[in-house]
Amino acid sequence: MVGDKLTTDIRGGLATGLTTVWINRKGKQPDPEIQPDYEIKHLGELLSLVQSL
Repeated sequence: MVGDKLTTDIRGGLATGLTTVWINRKGKQPDPEIQPDYEIKHLGELLSLVQSL
């Protein structure tokens, strides 16, 4: 699951057992209760992340 909202995109993905990627464009502090598997700043970083897995 790739998304920019921790409370809906990432929490939802984690709840269903998906690997999650948080697009943190604004450098926000993560919520200690919601831990994405990966964090990127720009969507352009996603391809290299996926290729490295």
